[in-house]
Formats: sequence, structure tokens, C-alpha cells
Amino acid sequence: METTLGCQVRELWREAVIVALPEAHSLAEQGAIEWDDIRAETFVVSHRHGAAMEECLIARLTDGDQRTRIDVHDVSDASMFDPVTMDYGITLTYESSVRGEIGGVIPAACRRGRRASIIGGLS
Repeated sequence: METTLGCQVRELWREAVIVALPEAHSLAEQGAIEWDDIRAETFVVSHRHGAAMEECLIARLTDGDQRTRIDVHDVSDASMFDPVTMDYGITLTYESSVRGEIGGVIPAACRRGRRASIIGGLS
């Protein structure tokens, strides 16, 4: 357990960030995707996570005058891959959400250099 600002902090979970791509996407066969590879993509996000996801994407991908394109859809988390299969864009998700096969979607690990991009929760 680590102490930060006088509080004890414990990592509760840790997962890889996954990019969900349509099967026909030019990066679908690449395996691992660099953040720079997806800078010019349109990201589809659910309305439930739109603001938080937009903040994350802007922090990772905004470069000078180029603004990240984000398309918010009124879909549940379970249906978030539907706009991807319809080629509206790509989305980010967690490793645990792509354990099974998703028809029309290719999951790829998101990396920065040699390291996987990780998201986690603290208590």
C-alpha cells in the first residue's frame, strides 16, 4: 500500500486499454496500435461516458490545432460496438469487455511506445 498526500492508496484493478476497430479498418491487422496511429480517427462514445472519454481523448490525442473528432451516440455500453461495426468510427474500451469475439470488430491493444496503455482504479 502506498501513501499519497497523507492517504493510504491501494490499487483495486488494472486493465489494458483496447481500441475497437471495424474489421475492414486499415489498422485492423496491425495488432498493437500506437496513440499516434489513431490521432486522426473519429471516436464513437456512449452518452453515458461521453464527457470523461472526451477528456481522455483530448489529453492523449490533441496536437496543436488538430482537434480530436468525437461522435457521441445514445447507446448502452453493451451496444457501443454497433456504431463501430457500421463504420461510424472506432472506440476505446477495457480489456475485460472484449473477452469474447465481437462480430465485425477487431480489438487491438493501445500502446505508447513499447508499453501498453493501462487504466486502473484506486481506493
